[in-house]
Amino acid sequence: MFLGEMEGTAVRSVMPEAVSAFFDKVAREGEHSDWQFRQRVDVVQLLPVDLANAPVGRDVDWTHWSAGARELEPSHPALAREGPAPPAPGEPLESAGVLARMTRAVRAKQYSIRTEQSYVDWCRRFLSSSAPRPVEPLGAADAQAFLEHLAVERKVTASTQNLALNG
Repeated sequence: MFLGEMEGTAVRSVMPEAVSAFFDKVAREGEHSDWQFRQRVDVVQLLPVDLANAPVGRDVDWTHWSAGARELEPSHPALAREGPAPPAPGEPLESAGVLARMTRAVRAKQYSIRTEQSYVDWCRRFLSSSAPRPVEPLGAADAQAFLEHLAVERKVTASTQNLALNG
């Protein structure tokens, strides 16, 4: 398959971009399981590296392509958006509802998954610091008190305090 794609090109003159384009194409087709994709990477690597000693064999990140063939864990950032933020153990249902609404709002803004996770975590900390009070009446004064607690008692940096505020 690879040789067919490179038809008319000598192995020693194959460019790394051509190898990347080939693997991108194979990955997009989605016809291979993860082990089959890794096997294809191994076979393509064998030709320029072991058989032809071509420069492309040294210039392609073969580890990247082999690692990219693995199935992602359910907690991987690329898949983590498929469901709502999981509730923390013992988290009150009221807090879980607020966090679910917050998650939807952050996703609507298309923030990165790591930003989403950070904001949800800071919101969870704020809600837990305000417990056992009900969530709905919490307001700006409560948020200000939480931020002051972080700055004065916990001695967090300004950037951490800003992250908590954004969350």
